[in-house]
Amino acid sequence: MKKVLAVAGLWVVLLCPSSLDAQLALAGQGSWTEDFDFGIGARAIARLPIDAVPTALVGSFDWFFPDDEIADDYWEINANLIATPALEIVSVYFGTGLNIAHVKAPEVGGGGSTTEVGVNLLGGLMYDAAFFVPYGEVRYEIEGGEQFVVTVGIALRLVAATGIR
Repeated sequence: MKKVLAVAGLWVVLLCPSSLDAQLALAGQGSWTEDFDFGIGARAIARLPIDAVPTALVGSFDWFFPDDEIADDYWEINANLIATPALEIVSVYFGTGLNIAHVKAPEVGGGGSTTEVGVNLLGGLMYDAAFFVPYGEVRYEIEGGEQFVVTVGIALRLVAATGIR
């Protein structure tokens, strides 16, 4: 499991642009799914320096706590590209990306585990404050996790926190 977390962390770092004029935010989040109940996770948001259409890369990892009858273990890694047209108070965003879902079935009846890759369709709202960025998101997973996910969290904008530009 440590290898999976290390790979997930590496992907988040690789998805973040190294340009100093890009804005980076890190977040803690809570998620709910129709199949695997409640989960907690982390997210990295990297705004891309594209003027025509404001966009961002979003990488996240969620660890879920399913009912033992459904699964013993379930986690997801998501990498998404979102468009973020700005409104006055909140930013609406929408996008698509990849989903990697891993489930370990209960040992009763043979058990086993599987990892599948799928596609995300997502949308949400972000309150664009200077330091903290609260957000809410809905995501539908086609293949991979094959479920509806609701996520809420609060991101810490690193450019605002450190003053580095």
